[in-house]
Amino acid sequence: MDAIEFLNNNNILWQPCFIDKKKRPDKQENLWKLNCEPKQTDWKNLPLEIIKNRQKLISEVDTIVVDTNNIIHIDIDMKDINKYDQKNFDFIKQQIKNKPYYNSLSVDKGKKEGKHFFAKTDFKFSSQRAQTKYKDIELLCGQWAYLNKHQKIHIPENMEMKITDDEIKDIIPVVNNKADIKTINKIESKFSGDIPISMDTSIDKIDKETLFKIVDNLNVSNFENIDDWKKFMFAMINQSKGEDSMEYFNKSMEFLKSLKNFHFQENYNFWNKYKDSPIVHPAKLFYDWLKRDNKTLYDKLILFVNKNFDKDEFKKKKTYEDKKLYFEKYAFKACIEGSPVFCMFDVEQDRYKEYNETGIRTTYKHLKVETEGKKKHFMDLWTDDQDIRLYEYIEFAPPPSKLYKDTYNLYNGLRAEKDLQDTEVGNIDRILKHIFYLCGENEKNTNYMLDMMASKVKYPGILPRVGIILKSIQGVGKNLLSDFFGNHILGARYYLCDSNADTFLGRFGCGLKNKLLCVMNEVSGKDTFGKDGILKNFITDPKVRYEAKNVNHFFINNFAMIWFFTNNENPLPIEPSDRRLVAFECSSVQRSIPNYFEDLVKDMKDETIQKGFYDYLMKRDIDADYNFERNRPITETYKIMKQNSIPVLIRFFKWYSEENLQDENIKLKDFWNKYQEFLTETKTKCDMNSNKFGMALQKYKDIIQYTNVNHRGIYTIVWDKFIDTVYQYFE
Repeated sequence: MDAIEFLNNNNILWQPCFIDKKKRPDKQENLWKLNCEPKQTDWKNLPLEIIKNRQKLISEVDTIVVDTNNIIHIDIDMKDINKYDQKNFDFIKQQIKNKPYYNSLSVDKGKKEGKHFFAKTDFKFSSQRAQTKYKDIELLCGQWAYLNKHQKIHIPENMEMKITDDEIKDIIPVVNNKADIKTINKIESKFSGDIPISMDTSIDKIDKETLFKIVDNLNVSNFENIDDWKKFMFAMINQSKGEDSMEYFNKSMEFLKSLKNFHFQENYNFWNKYKDSPIVHPAKLFYDWLKRDNKTLYDKLILFVNKNFDKDEFKKKKTYEDKKLYFEKYAFKACIEGSPVFCMFDVEQDRYKEYNETGIRTTYKHLKVETEGKKKHFMDLWTDDQDIRLYEYIEFAPPPSKLYKDTYNLYNGLRAEKDLQDTEVGNIDRILKHIFYLCGENEKNTNYMLDMMASKVKYPGILPRVGIILKSIQGVGKNLLSDFFGNHILGARYYLCDSNADTFLGRFGCGLKNKLLCVMNEVSGKDTFGKDGILKNFITDPKVRYEAKNVNHFFINNFAMIWFFTNNENPLPIEPSDRRLVAFECSSVQRSIPNYFEDLVKDMKDETIQKGFYDYLMKRDIDADYNFERNRPITETYKIMKQNSIPVLIRFFKWYSEENLQDENIKLKDFWNKYQEFLTETKTKCDMNSNKFGMALQKYKDIIQYTNVNHRGIYTIVWDKFIDTVYQYFE
């Protein structure tokens, strides 16, 4: 078959070409005036229509160039086929048997035997011309091939142009070009013999899921240096032992491909050369790289422990480095308000204990390590170690909040997220029904509550900026819900429930520290009125003031969702412009349902139901930027509480204005008498004497202006402002 016919039948692109432009005849000058000199990039850059137009000039030339991007050419230049070993010879025979080919131009000139085979493949090559392990055989896979337009294509009886990825991988274990060969030679000469990396075989394997997550979070730019690239490749090869080697290789390529000098073929050849070698590169390398590039994930993945520090486990470690690696799963050094502090994690209590240097040395003085043939106190070495696990700051920063570099994050994941991963999912109907009752058997209220709980689970580092008041008689199960959600879903370390108002509102309280849910239990007005500024800050401010005894105050991150439980009609001050509170009147119908609470408690202790509720919340359709303030349900309970929060003086002003709109000036004594009349008529308890009354009026000096005339106090009412100020409370 003619070459042009074959190429067109198989949709292979080609263009006319001059092999030597200097010797082209004058009659062919018109071809170049049309700017038709082909380029290697034409196949990708030029529209098909232009290439087709160029093909019309084929009568002007004898030579054509052929695209090899989609259908490669296996170029075999055989001087003496009998000198090939049997395996190579079998490969060549297979190509002749089922692939179309043409004789190379050198054969036509009688200089050298050779054939070009057409082959289809989806294999991704890193260069346009790939060398193979067979002598005199190479692949044209992007670099064009030359044909004489009069050449014949030999078509086998059973033609099959497809060549598999495995067949390609089997024939190209060497590099693609001279530059790559020089690079590999440089690598092999530099790393000949033993690999110059300290060995640590105490931790020799990382599970695949964790390893790949580590690799995803490394900074690839740290592996530009050939030494670091070499370490990474050997470490990945070592981790692939006993696994699907190509899966680990592909992960390595996915990670390294953005390097400036990345060559797929080079990496592939290197991997195949050393994949069966006895070289051991420790898994500790990955830990060190992750610690350097992503401390937060290092803490979460590598330092996660599920049991307390064990001195017997510590004794099993032989070297100082091994003991240090184990000890630092629990301990680190940090800086708090300018002072060094040592922290040790207590798994059972799920919190860090803080020590000064003397305290931690004394507590763990019994730990020993043998070095240089002598037994020494481990703590003496560790506290003076320049590479101690060290953080410049300590913050509580759940996702998606930002964490600054060199900062230890006190947040380490939700309890349900960590402890219930492999737990089956149970039926949560009783949990949802109980929330429905607590939200007043109102579907809108229930969805609002569930959305807020879902937001706290999905985005724990976002402050909802709205507090929820649950009002009820005793015994409806409010604390059952908060304990279930706080302890079993969020985690006990992130939950605080207390009926002592000073825990939250006292000078040394601030129970919001490092919490995701805070419940003020048995709230009453005597605890909260007069402290509405503090409450507002707690609900809406991302940072709040914290003051510990004997320590200067500082500001801490605030991510706490706040619930208020009460049976009081007037538990919290609610100002006219309030946007930070909702209030639900709980149903008490559940109190009359037989075995209701016994069954509910049993469900709440069931881990399958805990897992089911966690999954349910994670699947709720709630965005990170959902505005809980704007979407607050305004209930009758809320309106009544807001009405009850109106100051007595404001209610008196309204009462007074309804009958005395024309009175602009009034004596202090007369105004006090009117106030007494109001208290009697409305059956309001008198909460001040005349002196305190006068002092209280100073708060409203913009609407009631005081002057002293002849030693007599006179109040002038600015009625426009007076009406606007007073009636906003009653809208």
